[in-house]
Order: sequence, then structure tokens, then C-alpha cells
Amino acid sequence: MKRILPILLALVLLTSLMLSCEKKPGAEGLYTLKSIDGAPLEEQFAPLLDEGMSMEDLLSLFGLSSLEEYFTIDLKADGTIAVSVAGEDSTTGTWKQEGDKITAVMDEGDPIVMTWNGSELSFVEDGQSYVFIKK
Repeated sequence: MKRILPILLALVLLTSLMLSCEKKPGAEGLYTLKSIDGAPLEEQFAPLLDEGMSMEDLLSLFGLSSLEEYFTIDLKADGTIAVSVAGEDSTTGTWKQEGDKITAVMDEGDPIVMTWNGSELSFVEDGQSYVFIKK
């Protein structure tokens, strides 16, 4: 009995430590542009489509297979970020997460603070609000 109690206490302590060290889901992942100023991405390109350009021509112009690929943010687990516009890597930098805030420091600019809700990133840049959805 004297040996069982310390063993049980050690198991309880070990289990508690394992549960507290479980990795919680973070913001890491690939995000695609959902909307600009509340308007879906399709509406952003509507003027081009209204002038007779087809969606296929538009995608071909940018070398994309879908409109989702037009503007992406990739938050990598190693703390780096890659932003791609029109299928080309535009800029890189680093990022960190504190609660629901993501701070990205790009190689050639000021930090951008984004809000993360578990599936979307949102931020305001140059007076425009952007929403990205996790893929």
C-alpha cells in the first residue's frame, strides 16, 4: 500500500503535465482572400468581367487555376510568413501570435496586426479591410 500511493500520485502528476502540454491549434496555415471591404473577391474583378473578359481569361492572365489563389497568406509553423499576389511570391517576413492577434513583420514594411478568429484573418491596410479564410 505504501508503494501504490506514490505511484498513483506520480501517474496523476504525469497525466496532468501531459494534458497541459497538449498543443492547441494555432493560426498556422494557408489563407486565401475572402473579401475586400466586405465585398467578395468576385466583385473586385467584376469591372473586368463586365468589359467582356471571361473568368477563364482573367485566371489565365494571372496564371491561376482559381480566383482563391489570387492573394494568399501562408503562416508557417516556423514563424515565417509568405504573401503571394497573383500567384507570385510578393513578400516574406516573420509572424507571432498572442491570443487572437497576429503580428506580421514583413521584410520591407511596418508590422501589420491581424485579428484571428480560428478560421479567418482580418486586418485593415491603407484604409481597406481584408478578410482571409483558412484552407
